[in-house]
Amino acid sequence: MIGPVTYPTTGFYQTTNPATGQLEKNQGRYRVFYRERADQSNPDNLTNLLKLVDGLNTNSTDGLYTTQMDALLDTEQWMRVFALNDALDNSDSFGNSGGKNMFAYKPLGDKWRLLIWDLDVGLGEWASCLPLLPEPERNAALFYNWDTNTVRLEGHPPFRRAWYRAVSELLNGPMNSASLDPVLTANYAELTNNGFNARSPFEVATNVCNTNYSYSLKSWIDARRALLSNELTGVAVTFAITNHAGSDFFSPVTTVLLGGTAPVDVANIRINSTTSNAPVAWATVTNWTVSVTLEHPGPNLLTVRGYDLLGASNAVDTITITRF
Repeated sequence: MIGPVTYPTTGFYQTTNPATGQLEKNQGRYRVFYRERADQSNPDNLTNLLKLVDGLNTNSTDGLYTTQMDALLDTEQWMRVFALNDALDNSDSFGNSGGKNMFAYKPLGDKWRLLIWDLDVGLGEWASCLPLLPEPERNAALFYNWDTNTVRLEGHPPFRRAWYRAVSELLNGPMNSASLDPVLTANYAELTNNGFNARSPFEVATNVCNTNYSYSLKSWIDARRALLSNELTGVAVTFAITNHAGSDFFSPVTTVLLGGTAPVDVANIRINSTTSNAPVAWATVTNWTVSVTLEHPGPNLLTVRGYDLLGASNAVDTITITRF
């Protein structure tokens, strides 16, 4: 349910053990609210689910939090799902204020992934009934969520980068007019040619909830694309090493903390000729640091490359650090 309602608190899923007097998970409520779908032979088999709950409730921070979440979840895939729901303004979903309409699945020996279920209120459907919605949903706000653990996950810098990557892919692909318009036109023609009384995706719609609703499907997508483009503009940076303003420098120590900036399309960073991704830390969505070892006295040329999700190099910068 969307609206100004009281959501379950932590205590809703806890109970007091009468033997020990200690709080523990109320597995009966987990069984009801998080029903197992793939294998219903044992509804009490909650082991993996409860590990997921414990993992998302960790008190870890910074790099340790990143490591733990990456071991538990396919974080890139989770952020891509969240980004798609945000792009479509599907607020009635896990990751947004609805907190539902999502399957979580864990392949054997692999990490948790998400699968969207139900998209009936996306693509501006809520906007047609704006007076019925609470703020900030009325203005299709991004990252509006009552669940603090999900907010934390989505806001963690390396994971927020993945969200932006997915948004960039959407804007340059399915939401781009060059890709979108032919599909809308062809689908509409197919429906009308087969006798369906379909509304053109380019026709402004009216709605019983709000007579001031003045969007077609196409114009709504264009408006949403503009909003998301502004979000991307806010994190647009060049790929650069920022130590000493990017200029070569001298160091008396063997290990140096290298820092820089990277656009969100950079998924991984590698140094010199290594094929392994560097263990970079992200202080913000665009600022990274990594410890590097100066292999020998004298000049050490460091070539830092960025790679996209498919493993193609998409950015490079160099710096020479002279060890003395």
